[in-house]
Amino acid sequence: MSSKRILFTIIASLLVAACGGGSGGGAAGPVAAAQTGVVTLTMSDASVDGYSEIIMVIDEIRFLSDGGQDILVLDEPKEVDFLALTNFSEVLIKREVVAGTYSKIRLILDGLWVVKEGTDVRIPVDLHGLRKIDLNPQGTFQVRGGQHIIVDVDVDLDRSIHIVTTGNGNGKVNFRPVIFATISAVGAYDQLFRVEGTIDSINGPAGTLSVCDIRRASGDGSRAPNPQDVCVFTDPNDDTSYFDSESKPLGPVGTGFDDLAANDPVVMYGKFVFGTTIDTFVPAVIAIGASPDNFVRERGISSEFVPDVVDADAPGTMNLDQVAIDICFLAPDERRVSVAEETAIFHEDLPGVEQRVMSRSDIERCRETEVEGSVIPDGADNFLRAFIVLQGEPVIAEKELYGTLDAVALTNNGPRGKYALTLVPVPAANPVQCVVIDADTEIVEIETSATGSKTTVIETVPTGAANSVTVIGVPRDSDDCLVASHLIREIKL
Repeated sequence: MSSKRILFTIIASLLVAACGGGSGGGAAGPVAAAQTGVVTLTMSDASVDGYSEIIMVIDEIRFLSDGGQDILVLDEPKEVDFLALTNFSEVLIKREVVAGTYSKIRLILDGLWVVKEGTDVRIPVDLHGLRKIDLNPQGTFQVRGGQHIIVDVDVDLDRSIHIVTTGNGNGKVNFRPVIFATISAVGAYDQLFRVEGTIDSINGPAGTLSVCDIRRASGDGSRAPNPQDVCVFTDPNDDTSYFDSESKPLGPVGTGFDDLAANDPVVMYGKFVFGTTIDTFVPAVIAIGASPDNFVRERGISSEFVPDVVDADAPGTMNLDQVAIDICFLAPDERRVSVAEETAIFHEDLPGVEQRVMSRSDIERCRETEVEGSVIPDGADNFLRAFIVLQGEPVIAEKELYGTLDAVALTNNGPRGKYALTLVPVPAANPVQCVVIDADTEIVEIETSATGSKTTVIETVPTGAANSVTVIGVPRDSDDCLVASHLIREIKL
């Protein structure tokens, strides 16, 4: 749920110890077991102001090596509404791929559409030849036997989508891909997932179940066609909460498994433990029902949690989009949300990492928040009875500056430090701004041409009049300098 950013995560879990092997052109057919690994492609997102949907059709995703390997990872078009994934991830595909050493990730796009808030009209975005997007991580990445390789391809759509006002006053949508890639090797991917499907079978003595006929919140509502993607092995634990089709708890936390039955539709939130032979889903919550028939998802800015004044154990309430100027600037619409003691609550405590909290009192005001549950009539008003509350980052306005950096840093720590940024175009007041570029600043070079886009992470700070840059940052330091989270140099060939 990293603010204003969209995250694809590719998890490569090798089945055997192998390197090399190859495929010219990325045929999707089976290869020898001694040369293959398993790639699970997942997605997550964060909100982008002004839009209710951002739909991208991805034709292909490929891994490429300097030696000529070209491995097809995604081999069929996928339509993805990224804004459906504001606060959780989903599994898109699971594929066998050839093991080896790779240096580039290539995305082939078929189309991009946006839907503005308050409308249902899809507006096509002209890709201007940017259908091929190459991502160049720092150095090569390897997939080895017995290891899980995580490749985070982070598409910052809030910076990629631009509205340009034309002469007649209308807005034209332009696309400039701002994409980052990071790679790490871990045994499990610590992200929150949403899984919606139908219970296929239940193992009562083991306390496990198999959920099939999976539906993606980010898709068009159709069920996953690939048998490898269809069933999820699910292993609830003592912290799992269970809810009925009206989002009422089926009992205290850890009880309710016996109320599940084969052929029940369910919505689950939890985390995967990715294995070399089987992926296990550990749910924090299981709700019996389906969306949109039983459940809806709503997003907004949170108020604090208010317990019931008579019974502290009864459901309490919170609001979404509460107006309170002394707290933060919020939208005017309000939605009253009922939160039970059994409701699963998640906070983002680190960038991209959601942790469950067990107390409703931990709900914080002024956070980007999503809830899922049932809309309950209540006289002239309705409220939403939630089985899950997902709290993202605090509401903090980022600032974006464009200009050139002086060749000599005001202060420096190696190549990083404080720089003077001369704004372009030069404003009448405060034409020079102080920016901090530190060890946490991600510096990216984006080359765009008529045939595609290439993104490279670099270490050197691009300075001088010949290097115009975009600096993105959050609140200023004690010297009134903007602390940069990202520095982007765009080169048009």
